[in-house]
Amino acid sequence: MSAWIHSRKGRIEGTIVREDETWMQIRLSSDHELRYGSESNRGRIDEAGDVLTVRKRLLTPLVCSCFVTPEKYWFRYGGAVETGSQMEWNPDCPVHLAAVPVSTGRTEER
Repeated sequence: MSAWIHSRKGRIEGTIVREDETWMQIRLSSDHELRYGSESNRGRIDEAGDVLTVRKRLLTPLVCSCFVTPEKYWFRYGGAVETGSQMEWNPDCPVHLAAVPVSTGRTEER
């Protein structure tokens, strides 16, 4: 899965299905709300699994800025390494920002 910022459509997450010099087709990995175009199109939601066709020149790939942990801290099971132990989440990572739960630490009073 990859993530991009589209200058008109906003954040897009998914997998590349097909691309050429001008266009890219992306299978969405999560729902995407359109925030552009005519009044009738605004607010339309493309669902996960739909294929979105976009101009490549309007896409900017998002690069993961999570931290790689030193090898001595990796969890090992015999000869296997737990892949989740190789990276540490960066709260400012543009790729994983939506995946990290946000907690204020406050509880709601009733």
